[in-house]
Amino acid sequence: METLIFHAKVYLSRGKFAEAVLVRDGRIAAVGTEADAACAAGRGAERIDAGGRLLLPGFYDCHQHLIMAGRQARKVDANAASIDELIARGRETIERIGIPKGAFVTGLGWDDAVLGRCPTREDLDRISTEHAVVLSRRCGHAMCCNTLALRRAGIDPEGHSGMLWEGEGAPVSKAIPPETERQKLGDLLAAVRSAHKFGITAIATNDVRGDVDVHVRIFDELFRDPKLRLRITEQCSIENEAQLDGYIAAGYRTGTWLIPDFLKFGPLKLFADGSLGARTAFMRAPYRDAPDTRGVRVIEPDALRRYVEKADANGLQVAVHAIGDGAIDDVLSAYEHVIDAKNQPADAHESINSLRHGIVHCQITDSGLLSRFAKSDVLALVQPIFLQSDRRVLTSRVGGELASTSYAWAAMERLNIRTAYGTDCPIETANPLENIAAAVTRYGESQNERVDVATAVDACTAGSAYANFDEARLGRISPGMCADFALLERDIFSIPPQEIAETRVCLTIVNGEVVYEMR
Repeated sequence: METLIFHAKVYLSRGKFAEAVLVRDGRIAAVGTEADAACAAGRGAERIDAGGRLLLPGFYDCHQHLIMAGRQARKVDANAASIDELIARGRETIERIGIPKGAFVTGLGWDDAVLGRCPTREDLDRISTEHAVVLSRRCGHAMCCNTLALRRAGIDPEGHSGMLWEGEGAPVSKAIPPETERQKLGDLLAAVRSAHKFGITAIATNDVRGDVDVHVRIFDELFRDPKLRLRITEQCSIENEAQLDGYIAAGYRTGTWLIPDFLKFGPLKLFADGSLGARTAFMRAPYRDAPDTRGVRVIEPDALRRYVEKADANGLQVAVHAIGDGAIDDVLSAYEHVIDAKNQPADAHESINSLRHGIVHCQITDSGLLSRFAKSDVLALVQPIFLQSDRRVLTSRVGGELASTSYAWAAMERLNIRTAYGTDCPIETANPLENIAAAVTRYGESQNERVDVATAVDACTAGSAYANFDEARLGRISPGMCADFALLERDIFSIPPQEIAETRVCLTIVNGEVVYEMR
């Protein structure tokens, strides 16, 4: 099967564009002028007139939570402007979905910087006293529970505010009934359709927590429909050494295909700290606006180093959530230990970080930490869109000097740090164009750390492909690569930067097949 996409502005790399692309059997067969591509096409080739629009490689989100994102349609959207609105949203969800009395009602999205304070147990009791209500902060690192939810988790509600931070919420999470495979399939269906709408064709997603076989069954059923395909790399969580040993004993290695071409075992995912907004990101110095805390160190350095050593020795890439400068220091030290212990590669073009270990988020940094990223070739898997909410609290949390060297995307580019962009959806929207806009505009803040459009586009495509060992097949429009594309309604290289976020995707193509068309 052949498809000719013509009359397009085809992005190849910085400053380089073509006019047309020929697709044959799911791969790119030719790229060049319209005349060249047309000559290479057979008489029966399907033809797609791009109308002069911009054709990009399909977007590749380097880190999100795909099934959780799809699940949000069944949850409370807690991104409210006031406590009263939060309560109204909770009540509306219960009524709209018909959640039975006694069941859990969960949601995500409230921000104390917007609400003026954290919600309380009494606030959530106003949503319902007959449902166990649990609403998480937008970062996912703090939760508020009503009275019934605390009781169901075995926590005495008397005198309790309802707020739980980081690991304190574990009893509540355990009390919430797990999703069934059928529910997960429905959530995944919704998430894939949403991803296609945004031009996303590949995702590194943190869904697996030991249950690899379950996810293989769910994705296998979903992928039977060629219109519902995404290229998935699973970031597989570990919370203890036994889980790590289980993955190793089962024979999983980074890059192990679970479903050929579409689902593979990716990096191990660990947490080193919490979030800046919740003041649980682990800092080297106390918070400026809470001097009694430095945040939460989720894993001790010795344990982290042991996990990284064992993973590295068994061919397993590691990606660690680290936001505070203290947590980033811990993770870099663990990576440096295994990277420095290896012999330097014979080929100067090869990375000393051969398993491409990386840090997810990398928000609070200084020049010393960034230099260490560059020296050891540690990957930065960042979310520029986080600055949308974090800028409200950044300076008050860490002070002006450290704030000025944080969210340092331009510095990462200058230092040649290998960088990939993701959204952490559903923490933020999955829309990569909003993520690109955040990197390019920084919402009017810190001009020194803005990047240009080409840098941001590459981080959302080729950068994520490299982070997941996919650079030979994804992330560029080049002969031999997979035919995955996003056709945009506007040329984001030429419009005002503030308009990038409002740009829509006209067409999404995966494996040479149109999976989304804007109506």
